[in-house]
Amino acid sequence: MSFDGIPENVAAVVFSHVTDPRDRIRLAAVSKVWRDAEKSDVSLPGGSPRALYKLGKGLYDAGKWKRVIYWWRKAIGDVHAMYWIGRCYNSGTGVKVDRRKAVKWWEKASGCGHADATYRLANYYFYGLYSRVEPNAAKAIELYVKAAEQGSEFAPYELGNIYYSGEYGVADNKTEALKCFRVAVERGYGTFALRWVEELEDELAEEAAA
Repeated sequence: MSFDGIPENVAAVVFSHVTDPRDRIRLAAVSKVWRDAEKSDVSLPGGSPRALYKLGKGLYDAGKWKRVIYWWRKAIGDVHAMYWIGRCYNSGTGVKVDRRKAVKWWEKASGCGHADATYRLANYYFYGLYSRVEPNAAKAIELYVKAAEQGSEFAPYELGNIYYSGEYGVADNKTEALKCFRVAVERGYGTFALRWVEELEDELAEEAAA
């Protein structure tokens, strides 16, 4: 049997042992059988979307960035893969910078409950960070709240600043700001949030005693 005459089911099994995207592309170019086999679920190493995400993350951590997107695109349905594809398009890691695509992938991940994706979307709308997204404070605040509910350690800090400043259509509210900063501290945000907690506790205590 010739190499290009191999049955598709056998070719798919061969693919399942090939993890370098460049080798997979070469094999898929052999014939239609190999091209179709490469598209089947059987051809995927590890099989599950999470296994494919981990394969891509291993390549990312090793600095083999041009191979990463290939595997994360195969990890259909894995929320972490969606988030990291967005990060790659945002920073130009292994792909050309395309912040519209970054937003698209973060929207998908956010819709699946990924807190960091939601937080990054909020920043885009709040600051208009190179994203070609028009700044929209109301949308950003909505997303900060969503990210906080999803467990983000950063979003409560941003909300605390917004409540304290009383800007962007939100009335100033030191009590709510304090609550947000405390959540940020509990989630490990660090020194800046802790400093706000201490300052606001003192301010509110002084106001109560006056």
